[in-house]
Amino acid sequence: MPCAEAAPDGYSVCILPGEPLAFNQFLFKSLAFDPAAFEPVTQLFTIVQALVVGKSLNVNTLSDLLALSKAKPGTLSYSTGAVPFGVFFDRIKRECGADIVKVPFRGGGEAVNSLLTGATPVGFLGLSNVRGQMESGLVTGLMVDSDKRSPLFPDIPTIPKATGKEYAARSYCGIVAPPGTPKPIAARLQAEIARISARPDFRKRNFVERGLDPVTSTPEAFGRFIQQDRALAAQIVKEAGLEPQ
Repeated sequence: MPCAEAAPDGYSVCILPGEPLAFNQFLFKSLAFDPAAFEPVTQLFTIVQALVVGKSLNVNTLSDLLALSKAKPGTLSYSTGAVPFGVFFDRIKRECGADIVKVPFRGGGEAVNSLLTGATPVGFLGLSNVRGQMESGLVTGLMVDSDKRSPLFPDIPTIPKATGKEYAARSYCGIVAPPGTPKPIAARLQAEIARISARPDFRKRNFVERGLDPVTSTPEAFGRFIQQDRALAAQIVKEAGLEPQ
């Protein structure tokens, strides 16, 4: 990865999703870089994921969906682009006796198309991927994985509200600097990012309207978060029964 090999002078940084920082070390036998060697700058935002269903299912809550899956076993399928949400579904299936089969897709666009045609009528997808379809009534949102209700869809409950249980895993993006970047440089970068992100117009246009929850944590807080997320990733991958490829 070019960023891992760049000069640690503050002029090169990379924006990475959580997978290469936390999950990939448990999913692949070897990596081209050491994710633990990067200098944390800031957790930029978390990506709001929404559990959505095609309108043809005629369900409005998670309870409705689970009841339908048990009434018509083997007929429902779902898609999700993230390992944690596959594990979430596995837990739901075990605890509630639901019967929903996972269908893998290479990208969000394919998953949304399959959702709209009814081929895969259930999806746990990034809110930005399905916002237009939700607003037009083509799909129904059942819950979101954010800590609080999305301002874009305030009527849709969070996971704790819909299930009565917490779920710690979330998709996110963060900014890291090349290994060896001095901590004062990382702190200066974070301070500028936080200052800009705090502007109401910037925040609304670049975060809220895109289904993102801004974080802009300090380098120290982001470093602690990455460590916790790696431990959680190890647990999730083990629970999913995935072997490194």
